[in-house]
Amino acid sequence: MLFRSVRHLFVALLLLQQGLMLAVFLTGDLFNLYVVLEAISLIITLLIHFKRDKRSVYDGLVYLMINTLAMVFYLFGLGMLYRLYGVLDIERLTVLIRETSQPRQLILPFALMLTAVTLKAALFPLFSWLPKAHGTPGAPSVVSALLSGLSVKMGLYLFIRLQSVFASQISLSFFFILLGFITGLAGAWLALKQTDIKRILAYSTISQLGLILIGLSYGTDKAFWGAIYHLINHALFKSALFLTAGLIVELEGSRDIRQLSGIARKAPFITITAMLAMLGITGAPLFNGSLSKYLISSGLEGSVFEYGLLLVNLGTM
Repeated sequence: MLFRSVRHLFVALLLLQQGLMLAVFLTGDLFNLYVVLEAISLIITLLIHFKRDKRSVYDGLVYLMINTLAMVFYLFGLGMLYRLYGVLDIERLTVLIRETSQPRQLILPFALMLTAVTLKAALFPLFSWLPKAHGTPGAPSVVSALLSGLSVKMGLYLFIRLQSVFASQISLSFFFILLGFITGLAGAWLALKQTDIKRILAYSTISQLGLILIGLSYGTDKAFWGAIYHLINHALFKSALFLTAGLIVELEGSRDIRQLSGIARKAPFITITAMLAMLGITGAPLFNGSLSKYLISSGLEGSVFEYGLLLVNLGTM
């Protein structure tokens, strides 16, 4: 009876978290966005804490503190915008900012809100919390899959919304492209140094976020929509990889890849699923990951950034 009630509580938290994520996409008010993101952070913390061991409690508190700090920066920037324009509706605010005669007064609120985005999206150099939260041994694998596949994408969605609000007065495309390259390379390099199977996947997520940021920031339709498509692809493939990694850990009793062997013989279905997800996320031919990466690369064609993108793609592979 106790097990059933715990399971029901876990499912209820998952459903509540998914409902709040839908609210993020539906709201058109920046303060409502703040409230929903704070509620999501609390629920994710509870999900990370769910097994109640010391490690999961510690990693969950790190996640909560970092995200609370991020939203404090967001709230300060939001307060400054409200003092300047008296509205928080995204569409109305976009029009007022486009018509402003003093664009310099937007620099500080934009910088504060951008700091929140950088933390929420785990971009360089503010990504150290992500492997702790996504790869914590205490969190169930379904929570890791949800965090890496969906929740971290809210930071990038927030980036897109803020860019649309400030784009008429503040353009930092080159800065964001450079930030994407550094994030992609740093995530790939750190993933190569790991031996914990879930931490490898967590750092791989950072690398993929850098790739997506490059496409979102470059300014061509191909690169932008390729990045949106890759965001969806990454959510599918990385969720599958975290779920199969959880099954492998349960099967072998270890997260250290140096101690894992013979998985194909013991669990052929898990092996096939993991291989398909890995081929998709690296952009192998005939997988939709290859199409999204091709669109991003085509959008950058003819620029010096195209060669940098090859390095990031090599790192994700």
